[in-house]
Amino acid sequence: MSKDNENMQAIHDGGSRNEKVSSKEFAAKYKSKRETYNFLACDVGVYLPPYDNITIYFLKDLLSGKKKMIHVTNHASIHIP
Repeated sequence: MSKDNENMQAIHDGGSRNEKVSSKEFAAKYKSKRETYNFLACDVGVYLPPYDNITIYFLKDLLSGKKKMIHVTNHASIHIP
């Protein structure tokens, strides 16, 4: 079994609570790149680049903590006409 499968992953959902799940539990619920992207963007509230510009490995790094998540509450958008 690989180290990634043995480690527990912390999933942060907008500051209200931290819940730890194993990679097997996560993989059982989110089977595709689209499902994982929607979970992080909609349910967790993480700011993500457009879907076509990321890889499943980028999403994996976010979940494992190798990359830092930026929550939408910490992000300010501007509109330039």
